[in-house]
Amino acid sequence: MLIHRLALYYVPAADDPLTRAGNAWLGRDPAGGAPPPRPATPGLDLPALTAAPARYGFHATLKPPFRPRAPADDALPAALTAIERLAARHRRTALPPLRLDDLDGALALTLAAPCPALHALCDDAVASLDHLRAPAPPEEHARRRAAGLDPAQEAMLQRWGYPYVMGCWRFHITLTGRLDDAAAAARRWAAVHFGPHLATARRLDAIALFIEPTQGAPLVLHSRHRLAE
Repeated sequence: MLIHRLALYYVPAADDPLTRAGNAWLGRDPAGGAPPPRPATPGLDLPALTAAPARYGFHATLKPPFRPRAPADDALPAALTAIERLAARHRRTALPPLRLDDLDGALALTLAAPCPALHALCDDAVASLDHLRAPAPPEEHARRRAAGLDPAQEAMLQRWGYPYVMGCWRFHITLTGRLDDAAAAARRWAAVHFGPHLATARRLDAIALFIEPTQGAPLVLHSRHRLAE
């Protein structure tokens, strides 16, 4: 199996209507199935606005994508072992409702209330899988810094290879790239499309390993790992 990067994500359950809605909005199913038809969004070029998040799939990041230290034949078994151990340490928990939010000029789904159990899982994922991560090349750090980092984010970049982890992490499911003039229309159509699903009670009961097979390729869902009862 080809592996350029690995990532650990939260994704709603396969049978959750939110998953179908997210795959339809982004225009692809990272599990390999045919995505549902995209929603009609007159006046909004949805494929163009979702091109960047579509490559990563409908998800919230726990452990950001990273290049493995080991060759693919060794990296995948090691990652699966570490993820199973991580999953066994954390119990399933209820998630707060979701809401539409602005995230640095893009549209995203965020949590309507804090979820300490999810944040603890995320922190553990970042730390406990870090031995699998190869150091990021200097040009990647330079690209991260070009976006403008505060001192805490710079510290996270240096320690963990990514600025928005640990105390700088925020749950979000990215729905668009930067919007600019399309912001109002995107929010209106996203509210129509996702609105029926945002207040639904759901549980964090599994975490998902995603693989980017080659640089720039769409990330695909490899496996889901159930948390402890």
